[in-house]
Amino acid sequence: MDRTHTLRRRWSRPPAVIAAAGLLLAACTTDGDDPEAEAQQFSSGDVVRLILGSTPGGGFDTQARLLQSYLDEALDEAAGADVRVVVENMPGAGHRIATEHVYNSPPDGTRMVFSSAQLMVTNEVVRGAEHTMTEMTSLASAGRSSRGVVVNTEVDWPGSTFADVVEHSVAEDVLISHPKLDADIALMQAIMRDNGRESDLDPVDVGQTAEQVASLLRGETEAALTTAGSLKDAVDDNPDELRMVALLGCERDELLPDVPTIVDQELPGAEEICNVAGYDDRVFLGPPDLPEETTTILRDALETALTNEEYLEQAAEARLVDEWISGDEVETLISEMVDTYDRYKDQLPDE
Repeated sequence: MDRTHTLRRRWSRPPAVIAAAGLLLAACTTDGDDPEAEAQQFSSGDVVRLILGSTPGGGFDTQARLLQSYLDEALDEAAGADVRVVVENMPGAGHRIATEHVYNSPPDGTRMVFSSAQLMVTNEVVRGAEHTMTEMTSLASAGRSSRGVVVNTEVDWPGSTFADVVEHSVAEDVLISHPKLDADIALMQAIMRDNGRESDLDPVDVGQTAEQVASLLRGETEAALTTAGSLKDAVDDNPDELRMVALLGCERDELLPDVPTIVDQELPGAEEICNVAGYDDRVFLGPPDLPEETTTILRDALETALTNEEYLEQAAEARLVDEWISGDEVETLISEMVDTYDRYKDQLPDE
């Protein structure tokens, strides 16, 4: 897809509505109404929809519904109006339907998508989705969930690190399962090749974590890659059959303090891999052209909700990532990710 010119449906008001809005604004200005009322971005009774690309019951759904009441309260305060937050599931095409829905929504602050930044970027760069991530309004992140690699211990690995798994793959294909992360695995291997390390990890999409673990235990695959937290219980329950050999994130995880990162293991290209493909970054994005005042209200509300002590306690109990990251930081991260995926686009699968 040519990213320099992405077509999208633009939202517009009928001319009569625009004219009426102009008359109303002029009236407010000439009548000397309260300037704060003119700047109000939300009104009591407005509904802000948090759109998810996942089905009910999944990790994003669980976190969104846990956050919902806290975000509702924080948005009321930030907006100065009684605004209701609802969670809406819009699954399909690997979160693509949800993302494109928000991308094409009016820039009025009533819709934002909660999804994986990595998944949305690969949908755009690799799979031709009709959205442009760098045009969307970055609002916040609920945290970075480190990915991990678990192996079947019955395989005769040459050692105990992920670098050993990579080395083994050169002599013999390693079937590595994943939940729609084939582009990320290809990107990781492309970066390693640029840094002098060949590999032949063969991605196999067998489904979500439960299916990945079952495939490992049956000996149908040799390794599995997904979020480390979701693999922890499987490793704990099957210590003789499964072992987590590395975290793909840049830093160690509090849940798995003894598992080294690929940076610790000095995997070639680790610093670049870990930042763009080592995590699931759970981001909140609004449509393009969101007004500055509306953006500020939503960012403030998300920061308040995501740092609420009661919410954090419940998120920790549910073993959810619970680190607020600012919209500016998310914007920088997405820009870096898009640049990296673009650079290696020709080496990534297109489906």
